[in-house]
Amino acid sequence: MQITAVEQLSGSKYLFYFADGKQRIVQEEDEFHVEVTEMERHEEKIGVFVNRGICEEIYVESVNPNHGNVELRQVTGGIKHERENKIVDVEFIDGRAIRVTEDHSLFVTKDDNGLSVRKPKDADMFSVVDNNKTRNLAVASVKVAKNQSRFVYDISVECNQNFLASSGVLCHNSAFSNLSIFDHVFLKSLFDDYRYPDGSAPDLDSVYELQKRFAEYFASIMGKEGIFTFPVVTLAIAREEGNGAMDQEFLDWACSVNAEKCMYSLYVGEPTSIASCLSGKEEIFYEVEDV
Repeated sequence: MQITAVEQLSGSKYLFYFADGKQRIVQEEDEFHVEVTEMERHEEKIGVFVNRGICEEIYVESVNPNHGNVELRQVTGGIKHERENKIVDVEFIDGRAIRVTEDHSLFVTKDDNGLSVRKPKDADMFSVVDNNKTRNLAVASVKVAKNQSRFVYDISVECNQNFLASSGVLCHNSAFSNLSIFDHVFLKSLFDDYRYPDGSAPDLDSVYELQKRFAEYFASIMGKEGIFTFPVVTLAIAREEGNGAMDQEFLDWACSVNAEKCMYSLYVGEPTSIASCLSGKEEIFYEVEDV
């Protein structure tokens, strides 16, 4: 089941569109319809698919930034998380509207037809798509929504990383990505035997320093330039069973870079995993001495 759109025909009758070109008309009381549109009536249609774990079965309309045409693209993932910012209603001069969190990026079409992203409060117009053409439409108002839902949803769309809302507003989404920052032991264990196509070996000391620079920079802009959902960053700390950290220098640095905002996940264990995102292998609590 790959649903691309839902259209209300009249009264309690709805028309469902599928990615394979098929269509299906259902009534309000139909079990299939109730299941799919339960959240739509609360303007949270995406939540239905995230909660049911079937995001990958859904296709959405998306704008290809290379040529500007609208095409169907697959949703590659979705997450549900507690809302950290207020939900706002962005209303346009022609009456259309979209409801997003105040930190959710929308697109603005530039003079060269390229796209840039802005927060709802930071622009007086945003991109909409009508008849397969992208244009800017002036914003009439941005108001805090009366209904402040506890949970919100994010989706990731293949390739283009954008999607069209039912109102025609072009929405930005974050690419789902995980990054790991490795200590010396992890790097040597995972990549010591790695070779590039030309036969050369990576300079692991340079990689070590570069990833630390990224982590320090990312920590410095978090909260200043925005609150970033992705990438999810994990600090990978090698530890032998029954012993402490194998790279004390990295452990000290990890504690320092994560002390102020606690924004990085920690993986402490054998140096065998590329990434760890709440895998269930981590011990949540450790005995801490000399604090």
